[in-house]
Amino acid sequence: MKKSKDLSDLKQVLHTRFLKLKRRMRKAGMPIVEIETGRTIERQAYYFETGASKTMESNHLTGDAVDIMFVTAPHWEGANSERMKVLEENCIAVGLINGGIMWGWDEQHIEIDPQFIAPEVDSTSILISTAILMIEDGLQSNDSEYSQRIIEKAVDALERLIEIDFIPERSITLWQRFSNIFKK
Repeated sequence: MKKSKDLSDLKQVLHTRFLKLKRRMRKAGMPIVEIETGRTIERQAYYFETGASKTMESNHLTGDAVDIMFVTAPHWEGANSERMKVLEENCIAVGLINGGIMWGWDEQHIEIDPQFIAPEVDSTSILISTAILMIEDGLQSNDSEYSQRIIEKAVDALERLIEIDFIPERSITLWQRFSNIFKK
């Protein structure tokens, strides 16, 4: 029964929004970490049989969900705790929703909020923003292999944009932000 913690198992929109959520929670002094992204049907069956899940049609099977925990103890708290309130506020701000809001349980479960309407942004800016968030996440990680892999993926994506001269003028500010990450 295999489970994954790899953010690349998530669909791109969830991946990007989740990185934004991690950044907001880190800035709020309440860092979170992913504990499960992708899941096999066998693992889902195990969760269902043991009562850890109430469905066999989990969004973890399709890359549409991520489970999290707080980095600092206690790693999980009840729905009415201050940290859970901050988590819910930040989920809503970036277009995500958690199980506590949706079902009244499973607060560590995060997925796309279907009611969220994202502002229109050009795709190059989204790609650059995602790369910046990936690099920041990699720099914050205690897992050196993960850090190196995620930073390399982000830098490769940015280098491809540069090679094809596809960074429009309106995205230069984002590029400057990217450059400043390594100056800190």
